[in-house]
Amino acid sequence: MLWESLVSEGHVRSARLRRLQPWILAAGLLLIWLGIWVASLAPPVRSDSSVLSILQQRVAKARTRAEAALAGVPRQALGPAESGALPPYAELPELIDATLQSLDRSGALPTDTLDFVETERALLWKGQWVAERVHYARSGEVYLVAGYVNLGTATRPQPARWMGVFKKFGDKWQYGSLAGGGLYAPRPYPVLRPGDLSLSMAPLLPDEP
Repeated sequence: MLWESLVSEGHVRSARLRRLQPWILAAGLLLIWLGIWVASLAPPVRSDSSVLSILQQRVAKARTRAEAALAGVPRQALGPAESGALPPYAELPELIDATLQSLDRSGALPTDTLDFVETERALLWKGQWVAERVHYARSGEVYLVAGYVNLGTATRPQPARWMGVFKKFGDKWQYGSLAGGGLYAPRPYPVLRPGDLSLSMAPLLPDEP
């Protein structure tokens, strides 16, 4: 009876808490471990300088690929009959303007009036083009086009190749000719170096070896 009189309600609560302490400690350690595990699953935080460095590397790689692709376009010779049937270079601005108007109006190439032929990008960069046709490859809102023109006359033809890019900026389409590799660039349109649109053109470049 003496011991019972000395045990108060507070003693009982303390005894219960002592029995729960190992479980509380174990639960706390489990929560800490879960927090560490969840944090390890999150993507690493990159600094602004790291993101900029990655972007610069992507641009440099795409520029190198574009320069190599353009330099690798062969200068294919045409026969006399094919050369004499080529459209004169003076008609190329009309083709470009008609294409821009069609793209602005409907978002599609004017295939009903001009002979556009969709071509695999690998074949396009290999220069496997047919005279009197405009070859193209598309990626999103970017068209890569290529074809032949005659820089000479009907009796003394001088075939030349040209390549260009149609790209949508905002709600308007624009055109630029690719420079290099002996390609013809019609006036008054801008001339683009391989690196100018390297990221936009990346999906249209040939596969890396």
